[in-house]
Amino acid sequence: MTRRGEKGFTLVEILVAMGLLVIGMSGVIALFSGALDLEAEAAERMDAALLLPEAVERISNEAAARVASGSKGGKSRGDGEFGLGGSNRWKCRYLFESVPGDDAGREVLARVTLVVPAPGGERTYEFGYLPIALPSDNQAILRGRTGRPQ
Repeated sequence: MTRRGEKGFTLVEILVAMGLLVIGMSGVIALFSGALDLEAEAAERMDAALLLPEAVERISNEAAARVASGSKGGKSRGDGEFGLGGSNRWKCRYLFESVPGDDAGREVLARVTLVVPAPGGERTYEFGYLPIALPSDNQAILRGRTGRPQ
């Protein structure tokens, strides 16, 4: 036979159990919040990586245009900024200059930075200096050697 005072849980035991449950659930919620932030950052990095070929192509076109416009000694240098991906969200900032020792002016190093707006400012993804080989104009090379087209 049980006594009347021995049945069930006391109020203190229930409060302690609820406190432990709240502490445990707070940790789980913090883990999920951190995981969601990391997933969003990973998706943004993937977007930046997917936009990099478009940025390099546009930089290559501008560098080729500067070389074709008769830059002194085939040397070229430029910088600028343009939008990427058909939206105003992503921007590319760049600086390029001819590789030292490249007399033909066909190789440039481009410092590429992709920029995306973020809360409190903007987030940048720096890709460093990327080598870019510009297309050659074979006819111009042939004219330069022989003085007339072949």
